[in-house]
Amino acid sequence: MLHLGKAGVTLDDNPRFLLWLNYVDMYSGLRYRSFSDDQVLQLLQKSNSDEQLVALLQSLRKVPSRKASAEQMQIYLFEESAASRELLNAAWLQSRETPENVYKMLHLERARLNVGKLEENSKFLQWFKYTEMYWPPAERDVRTFNFLVEKYGKTNFHLAPLLQSLKQTSNLDNLGDNLQNFLFMTWLDKNFTPKFVQSQLALPWGTTIFKLPKNDVLYRALEEYTIYYTARRGKEDVQKIVNGLFANDMPDEALAAAMKLLH
Repeated sequence: MLHLGKAGVTLDDNPRFLLWLNYVDMYSGLRYRSFSDDQVLQLLQKSNSDEQLVALLQSLRKVPSRKASAEQMQIYLFEESAASRELLNAAWLQSRETPENVYKMLHLERARLNVGKLEENSKFLQWFKYTEMYWPPAERDVRTFNFLVEKYGKTNFHLAPLLQSLKQTSNLDNLGDNLQNFLFMTWLDKNFTPKFVQSQLALPWGTTIFKLPKNDVLYRALEEYTIYYTARRGKEDVQKIVNGLFANDMPDEALAAAMKLLH
């Protein structure tokens, strides 16, 4: 069994490790034999801490022929051990991995944006935390938003539930609030009314947004935009009416009141 030793271990500290991986490749190449990256990680986990594994895998990524396997094992470790996630973020930050590289390593291009709770999508949650660590405080919100826009487009309505989920996540609520404001500003600049936003959020199944539970991210996103729209397009008395209708569980009436601003 390979013991990696100290927490700051690198391949230089364990030259036998690459020899062992070469043996794994040879074994897997035999007929009816296989030894996957997941199995390699499980074997290493038996005798080494998450901290040791994170350090080793980050070092292994520097070997071109092993980079893909190392990144796959990082993902397996991320998924299997919640304690490893902060360690991975710290290791990536030390190596100055860009948020785009981390986004790709976590395979977020395959992730579903429409999640009820961001806690259920640990990869996206950890990526948002990484952007806060990587970019300077004065730039991080706008740079994170611009990155998401580049990936999904300014009018991609799937961003709305993602950002609403972020806004409802402890420790990241300020980031979520700022990103949501950026999104709402782009919608307002395009003259998107609450009614139009409602129709887009309802796709592709024609969901009746205000029939969902009040804490549903689609419900909350539409409510937030209706209030935002009214505050910037209406008078103070209209804003009070809209806020009051939402407070009294009359969301359809609130949206109708906001739409009267067009007349």
